[in-house]
Amino acid sequence: MKPYPSKISIKIGPIEKVYEGRETPSLVLIKPKLKSPDPLDVIRDIQEFHLDDQCLVPYMEWVHNLYIYPLSVNMTTFSGKINARNLCLQVVLKDNDAVPTVETKNKDIFGQSRDPNYVELAQTAVQYHEPKPNFYEEIKIRLPSNLVPQHHLFFAVQQVQCKPQSKKTKGDPVTVPVAFAYIPLVSEDSKYVTQSLSLSLSLTHCWGLLDRNFLPDGEHGVPTAYLFPKSYMQPEADEQTKWFDREKKKPNLFFRSKLVSTLVPQNPLLAEFFSMYHLWQDSPRFVDVRADFPLLHLMVVLVLIVVLSHVGHQRIA
Repeated sequence: MKPYPSKISIKIGPIEKVYEGRETPSLVLIKPKLKSPDPLDVIRDIQEFHLDDQCLVPYMEWVHNLYIYPLSVNMTTFSGKINARNLCLQVVLKDNDAVPTVETKNKDIFGQSRDPNYVELAQTAVQYHEPKPNFYEEIKIRLPSNLVPQHHLFFAVQQVQCKPQSKKTKGDPVTVPVAFAYIPLVSEDSKYVTQSLSLSLSLTHCWGLLDRNFLPDGEHGVPTAYLFPKSYMQPEADEQTKWFDREKKKPNLFFRSKLVSTLVPQNPLLAEFFSMYHLWQDSPRFVDVRADFPLLHLMVVLVLIVVLSHVGHQRIA
């Protein structure tokens, strides 16, 4: 890869005036409304990721976004009628496994600067003559509040035809899918299990789905397949799936994920408390569960400020 030297200038300073047309990272308009009809005049805030767990940032608004960072895919062992070496990766959020394609009617992905605000799928750049490409894009997904076990990320590795079309190839598709993969967003098990990883969770639950685990932050690896059958998420579909590595199902597609949400309690002690309350609130033994209430005292004060400020804000509103 040939490097091209360049310079970038970033200026950071205090906000001296209220800008019109300002939007939050979730594209929620902050008053005053933009008077100019030009959409390029809109100012969008950048989502801040706090690396320090002790950082005091109260939840003052509804945020429920998932950030996906594709890392790489290895197609060096691919064998087929076409060469898998001009590759890009497509990512969609699906709520069912009826059809094993990237087609979806849901617009849950934030568009790039050249796109509408929301689009159906995200696509990485194409790397020429590279069967093992690395990716550098950020994909931002607007998650639904009611997550179910059918919600999953679906990946399609596409071969991009770079040769000029002739009379024989005229009308052929520019992109041809060569591999597919998926990973569920929520799991009903005590451990989050992918095709290649078994990741222990500290009871990170959704408030509305307190008995289910959400995809943890970090790096993930999933195996790819030549072909998925219909209802590919069901256990019985495994025998009909044409995996690249049938025996070991070794992962060959890697990505990182980062959840930014005021809906999912990401503190393990707080999540455990909500889980116990959810399971026992209708039980005659609920009095015994009060013995677990001291778990809340183990949480740092910062966690209470972050979470309960959002609850109080909603109550007042």
